Amino acid sequence: MQRLSPITKPRLIDCYLVPYFGRRKYDSITRLDIEKFRAEMVVGIPDSVQRARDEKLHELKLTDPTQSFGRSIRAHVQPTNVLGY
Repeated sequence: MQRLSPITKPRLIDCYLVPYFGRRKYDSITRLDIEKFRAEMVVGIPDSVQRARDEKLHELKLTDPTQSFGRSIRAHVQPTNVLGY
C-alpha cells in the first residue's frame, strides 16, 4: 500500500470527505456511512463531491482565466480507493 504525503491527506479530506459528509461531527459518522461512501465512489463520483469540485474549478478559473485546471473528474476517472486502504 502506498503511503500518502502529509499534503495529500488534507486535500483528500477537502475534496472528498467534507463535500460528502458536510459539517457532520467526526463522532457522528458511522462505519455504515463510510461503507456507503466507498460504495458510491466505486460506482462514480457522488454528486456532492462533483459539485464541490466544479465550484472550486470555477473559483480557480475566476482568479486566473489563462490557467487550465483540467476536466471534470466525472468525465474520465472513477476512483475506487480514494482513502488509500
